[in-house]
Amino acid sequence: MTEKKVEISKEVLNFLTGIYYEDNEDEELRRKKIFDRAFDMAYKDMATHTVAYHKNSEEYKKYIEGDNARTKRNKEKIRNTVKKHIKSSFVEDNYSLSKRLFVDDFDEWHEEVCNSIVNIGNCNIDVLEAKDKTENAAKISTILRHIDKEIPEVFTYGQAQKLVNMMLKYLYIYYQCEGWNDLEKIVSSFHVPIDSIVLKAAFSGKDQYNGKAWSKFNDYKKDYLSCQRDIKEFVKDKTNYQSAFVWELTEWPFD
Repeated sequence: MTEKKVEISKEVLNFLTGIYYEDNEDEELRRKKIFDRAFDMAYKDMATHTVAYHKNSEEYKKYIEGDNARTKRNKEKIRNTVKKHIKSSFVEDNYSLSKRLFVDDFDEWHEEVCNSIVNIGNCNIDVLEAKDKTENAAKISTILRHIDKEIPEVFTYGQAQKLVNMMLKYLYIYYQCEGWNDLEKIVSSFHVPIDSIVLKAAFSGKDQYNGKAWSKFNDYKKDYLSCQRDIKEFVKDKTNYQSAFVWELTEWPFD
């Protein structure tokens, strides 16, 4: 496949990416805005249909219940806590990509990040404002839960991989738009963001893997890594793409 380079204006890039240029914007600020946008988009992709609030919990009633400016601020603090928790895995203090992505084994890094997300439940959310105007901290696990009440974790490995893999996908796309080649050396190692659409494409229309929906993968090696390897085998045997990541990036949503 021959690559075609397209030059577009900053105004068009703003519209396409939602990452707006400012006058005299330096590279560090640009990288921060790109990281924030990548997280926001990836979190939305992962959480929209797989994450719920503990609506019967005391914390939910104090901080989240209702639709007003206070509860919206609290919801934003929850997202920011998740973002802060995984930030160091992706970027340095200056928002350049983490050196671990390039020095260590990618699969090892990926498993560590997913483990960190799955075990996020005990992290404290920054001070939340209650109905009575008092401010308190709360653990993530008292506010968020998996949409399936039978799953005790806040996030499963299925959700964690979706967040990590979609973040890398967005970062790769946004970096390409900026003309940055930071990720070119390791893009061939990237994993496919697994969801029901990808599963159907790789496994003859089946939207589950070994009887499990992607968001319910709760074992990194048995569920997630096994599925990832089978997808790679499918891409190798049935397509002309050199990597599963490029296959998904190019063919999604597989119409």
